[in-house]
Amino acid sequence: MLTYNRQRLLTSCLHHLLGQTRPLNHILVVDNGSSDDTHALLALDFPGVEVLVLPRNVGAAGGFVAGMEFACRSGADLLWLMDDDAYPRPDALERLLEHSSGQEVLIPWQASAAGELYGVSQWRDSGVASVTPSSSEATPTVQMFSFIGPLIPRTVIESIGLPYADYFIDFFDWEYSLRLHQAGVRALLVPGSVIDHEAGQTRPKRFLGVGRVRMRYWQPAWRVYYDTRNFLLTVRRRHLGGRAVAFFLAKQLREMLRELAFEEDGTLRVRLRLLATVDGLCGVSGERPGLLAPVTQKAVLSSPGKGEDIAAPLCGVQDTQPGHRSVS
Repeated sequence: MLTYNRQRLLTSCLHHLLGQTRPLNHILVVDNGSSDDTHALLALDFPGVEVLVLPRNVGAAGGFVAGMEFACRSGADLLWLMDDDAYPRPDALERLLEHSSGQEVLIPWQASAAGELYGVSQWRDSGVASVTPSSSEATPTVQMFSFIGPLIPRTVIESIGLPYADYFIDFFDWEYSLRLHQAGVRALLVPGSVIDHEAGQTRPKRFLGVGRVRMRYWQPAWRVYYDTRNFLLTVRRRHLGGRAVAFFLAKQLREMLRELAFEEDGTLRVRLRLLATVDGLCGVSGERPGLLAPVTQKAVLSSPGKGEDIAAPLCGVQDTQPGHRSVS
């Protein structure tokens, strides 16, 4: 489980993990450079939980890479991945294990507070098509999923490698799931397994500040950059073709017009989308200097570079806290 400066969410997630009807063999928390004494909280309140402390925030992508490699090297056969804001229902793991053969990746539903089931998709050149409960009955095999509860065998990770840490945040899990699909690894949706998790925020917005209120999906401006760039990096690395790029660029134009119309910082968002589009098409990856995360107010420090279009091998992440030998 990955965490960063969210003690309340982390505590709740751990209680949900400890309350599973099928107890977990090990729990590994990857502390992604937290500055709020997360490690001290874990040592005091959850002494049985293993901790891998990273020296700085390497983004969600880098955090999952570090945790997955550490768990694999520690001998874990199955890795159950999630963020600290994911709350598995009591039988979530038990339901997944009922379908485990040690070869497929098993995927739970995510459930919003409104009861909507979501979280798995199929790839289309015209965009990502969400799988619904009705469509999943006919097609239990899915192509795209997020790192909210997938159960992944270590042998699969050893075969296709780790996620791309140079995505920093956003879309790295969808790229990984597409890589699995292209390698012939099946990802099976297990309808009986559910994790409560909110997909994102919606906020009331008015067209040009006037007119009726509309609820719009919202994310901070700096996330727009990574979401846009990493989609294009995925198209490059997974060789998804020019049609996908054309459809995506048309969508970006529509999104920029909406942001100018509805967002107070619409001009900034358009600039970030244009920058991300250029970077994505040119293969630039890594953390982007100058982007600020409002929650942390920490500037990204390292320079972007050309991403290598190869699978991340199961090597290279050093144990940052030798005293905390961890498995998943």
